[in-house]
Amino acid sequence: MSMDAQLKKEEGNKFFQAGDYASALACYTAALKLQTDGNKNDTATFYKNRAACYLKQEEWQKAADDASKVIEIIPADTKALFRRAQACDQLGQVEQAFKDARAVIHLDPKNKAVIPLMEKLSARIQQMSKERHSTNSRVSQMLKAFFDQQADTEKRQAAANNLCILGRDNPAQLFEAGGVEVLVPVLGWKEPEYVLAAVRTLGGMCANNEERAKAIMVAVGFPGLQQQLTKDSEDLCIATGYFIMTMVCALTGLNRKEEKKVDMIRLNANIQAVGSIMKAIILTLTDTKLSGFGRDAVIDLILKLVPRTTGIDWIRRFFDEKGISALLKIGGCIQELTDLKITSDTRGHVALALNNIYMDLESDKERALFREQCENYTVTLLDKDDFDSKIQCVVALTTLLQGPFDVGNHIMGTKGMLEIMLVMAGSEEVLPQKIAVEAIIQASTKPDKSKAILELGMPILKKLFQSKDDHIKVRALAALCKTGSSGGTDAAGKAMADGSTVKLANYCLKYLKNPDKDMDLRKWAAEGLAYLTLDADVKEKLCEDTEAIQAIVELSKKADELGIYGIATIFVNLTNSYDKKEIMPELKELAKFSKQHVPEEAEKVPLTTALVVKYSPHFAFVLHLSLCLVNFARDVY
Repeated sequence: MSMDAQLKKEEGNKFFQAGDYASALACYTAALKLQTDGNKNDTATFYKNRAACYLKQEEWQKAADDASKVIEIIPADTKALFRRAQACDQLGQVEQAFKDARAVIHLDPKNKAVIPLMEKLSARIQQMSKERHSTNSRVSQMLKAFFDQQADTEKRQAAANNLCILGRDNPAQLFEAGGVEVLVPVLGWKEPEYVLAAVRTLGGMCANNEERAKAIMVAVGFPGLQQQLTKDSEDLCIATGYFIMTMVCALTGLNRKEEKKVDMIRLNANIQAVGSIMKAIILTLTDTKLSGFGRDAVIDLILKLVPRTTGIDWIRRFFDEKGISALLKIGGCIQELTDLKITSDTRGHVALALNNIYMDLESDKERALFREQCENYTVTLLDKDDFDSKIQCVVALTTLLQGPFDVGNHIMGTKGMLEIMLVMAGSEEVLPQKIAVEAIIQASTKPDKSKAILELGMPILKKLFQSKDDHIKVRALAALCKTGSSGGTDAAGKAMADGSTVKLANYCLKYLKNPDKDMDLRKWAAEGLAYLTLDADVKEKLCEDTEAIQAIVELSKKADELGIYGIATIFVNLTNSYDKKEIMPELKELAKFSKQHVPEEAEKVPLTTALVVKYSPHFAFVLHLSLCLVNFARDVY
């Protein structure tokens, strides 16, 4: 032992005896750093003394770690074994604590200090054994009831539900009782309710445990999970997606709920398994066998796992494996022109996934690569001779505009893109008309694009608004509403003549107030109003129309996610819940002097408290959602 290390150790001993454990700890740590002669016994002594300090400070994990370092050097060190037993007892690691305490008694039978701990641990081990036996008995009963095809349906379903709960709350004992081997064959059953129970239970057993996740991944295999994603069951596909998610999280240490990032040591140890899962997920995106719900589940996995800040940092590999093109292929799908099954929400999922990935990029180089891959995909479709490819191109662009808008806006500038949209809008066929108008609505978010569309496309939009097909008419109406409200709340920046926005609002209200109109039509009418309610005259009119407000509230009970967003936006605008940029008086005067435009707010009375109280309690939810959306937007931007 070096002289300096010896002095620090003796100083630490004095502090320890005086009850100054923090100072003693600092001295022992310094002694470790000063230990230069390589004497392992001395090193073990310093760690052992430091473990004693950690015990006094109730730093149980650190005490156990230091005691373990001593035991690696001197396996029969009874003090280190005793200190680790004490620490493990406090950490709830009863079996390890019992093992260490028993080793102390075996090595030093006269050690009386360990006896009370040994007696306490023996009692707990016996209790745990009883509980395990009881649980194993219950597991056996559940499995017997689950597999008993002669039992009544209610009893079997109860057993299935209990297995799901056990897989979530007590996965270790279900795993040890052979639950995996028993449940894997159930994945091939024809009864969907029992397959769902098996998927949920197996997924629960994967959670937060690396070894169980590895064993279950080997037993099930990704093809077995992929098979579940081909089934037309939303619950089963969501459960399968959760199963895959918990498996990846267990292999990487990621815990989104507790905001724990990836453990790089664990990820690197399991990189081959994680890589095979992620590659399979990306390849599965465009698998024609997948159901629409299965595809949504896979997109959701990409949304959560690919980003580096909230996922496992698979960005670069996602680029290399053409994941952006795969997402855009799905984002460009419409049922009439594809053999890929999708749901009404699929393109929304794609837009969100693309946006999350783009927002997660850290450098201009990465963002340029993202734009390049998007541009290459869309331009390739645009340059093809067949009209169907051009339709898919415009649909993919619309999805991009709903997600990373700057990228979509950049691609909008591609030569021929706006022209093909206007050609489609002027077509005599319903499908290209519908697609083009939806693209125009998304593209006209920025004032410069709105101006170009107003100049080039207004006659076409007005023509489409006269269509006898309600689905074309209402989309054209929403497009007119958006272009008409491009001035926002600026009273002097209106894109249309006075009174035009109120007339458009009246058309929207005709759809909204008519309960016989289908959900798609009423959703697009709400979308139109979401833009128009920035206008002061429309606000005032709508606040006075109690029938319209009630119709919007009723619609919110049945609308999908995009419909709810439009409805919430209406109430955000009516209640003036959005942020307003305050312009300094000096800047206003300076702008006037330099003949620059100064926005002029035309305030109208927002929706009153009296009206809020008058409507159903469901309105409170919609209003609350509106405020949540405002706060979410503040957090994001």
